[in-house]
Order: sequence, then C-alpha cells, then structure tokens
Amino acid sequence: MGAANLNGIPLIKDVWEPPCRTSPTREVVRVERAAILFADIIGFTCMTEEWSPAEHMSFLRNYQQRMATRVIQHEGKVVQYQGDAIVAMFGDSHDTRYAAGQALSCAFGMLDTIAAWSANRSARGELPLSIGIGVHLGSVGMGQIGVEGHLEQTIAGDTVNVARKLETLTRRLGASLIVSDELFAAIPQDAHRGLAVDKLKPHGCCRIAGRANPISIWLSPREPLTA
Repeated sequence: MGAANLNGIPLIKDVWEPPCRTSPTREVVRVERAAILFADIIGFTCMTEEWSPAEHMSFLRNYQQRMATRVIQHEGKVVQYQGDAIVAMFGDSHDTRYAAGQALSCAFGMLDTIAAWSANRSARGELPLSIGIGVHLGSVGMGQIGVEGHLEQTIAGDTVNVARKLETLTRRLGASLIVSDELFAAIPQDAHRGLAVDKLKPHGCCRIAGRANPISIWLSPREPLTA
C-alpha cells in the first residue's frame, strides 16, 4: 500500500510509529486493541456492468472521498481501499478508550452519507445506492507483508476477519450495519443516547462462515431502496 492515495486522504501508514515504519525488516508486528470497520456497496458489480472504465473510476473516487471523510471526522485511519470496499481502524496506542464509539458513530455517519447521496442520484434518474457495514473490536496485528522491495503495511488477525465477515453477513440478514457484541459492550452506558445506539437491535448468537466459534451480534435493518 503506497503513501499516495486519492485526494490526499491518509492511509494506515500514519498509524505506525517511526521505528516500526522505517524498520528494514518485515518481522516487526505491533498488536493493539482497536475497532475495525468494513464498508462495501451492495450490488456494485451489477450496478456498474454497463459503465465505461472511466465512469467506474470516477464513481469510485467520489464514493471513497465521501466514506474516507467520515472516517477522518471520527478520528479513524483508512487501512485500505478494495475497489468499492473501504477498511478503517479506530484506536491505537495513544488512546483506545473511545475506539468502539468512534467506529459506531462513523458507521452511522456513512449510512447517512450514502442515504443522502442515493436520494440525489434517484432524483437525477440514476440508480440508488446501499452499503453494508461490519464492525468488530479486539486485538489487531499491524505490520508489513509482501516481499523485499514490494512491502505494504496492513492489519491482520481474527478481529479483522470477523469484521469482514460481519459486513458480508449484512446481505443475508437484511441489515445495513452489523456490530459484534464485543464492540457494543465496550461503549459506555452514558454514551448510548449520543451515539444513537437504540438503532441497533440484538440478533443473538450467530455463526461466522469459516469460524468455529459463533459470536453475538447487533444489527440495524436496511431501509428499502427507492428509485
């Protein structure tokens, strides 16, 4: 993952301390407790089937700018852009106390941004948009992967895998947002009203594809799209 990216939006390189970032070896791994957020457009492949490559790229730039702006507003870091998906991390060694609340508030902000953008697109006769978001909290490994001369900084671990799977699960459960019970429990009770936690409904224990141990989740139902 290079330092440069669209519109100057910071990537995860800014999370690393200088000794780790400049280390000549890829063996250095830093472990932190953090909230990981995955957001992805639902039905993107079908929606863009007839687009030209230039139209595709223009849309992605517009979408990524809107989503990454929300991440920055909530003191998160963009980890990676994966086409129409965006991966973000909240919390690092400086302060992990508010990571869960920041991630949840960012997720709701992303949904508001997409809803407003979708309404504008519909008014112009364009296809509406819907995204799925998964958020989980736990230990995260940060380090370099790849081979010498082609290294990139990334995050890894069960926390990352679960967040990704929760985002995928939004399709099957008809949700716009799914958060783990670990993240929900980390939000102080006195912060619930300010974070609009009541938008989340308990779904109970759920199996994660490819993972032996199920987890308890909370979800926000997806609003129907209007064209």
